[in-house]
Amino acid sequence: TKTEIYSKNLKLKTFIFYLLSCAGSLYFYIRHNAYCEPYVYSLFSLCEYFVGLANIYFHSIVINDVKLDEKKYFI
Repeated sequence: TKTEIYSKNLKLKTFIFYLLSCAGSLYFYIRHNAYCEPYVYSLFSLCEYFVGLANIYFHSIVINDVKLDEKKYFI
């Protein structure tokens, strides 16, 4: 259905955002340890917040999927 396709695309976009946030975290952490530049650790922290938010958002999408299938399955 349209809702399932929308949900799948939203989960894929969230997963890509999650991976980019993880890559950014790794990059800024290594850069901070190698060069100790100002505000690089703050960028690392910002990416870490994005990782957490992406995780929360992904699981909220999954919860909505379960609510859609609630009529089919008993949880």
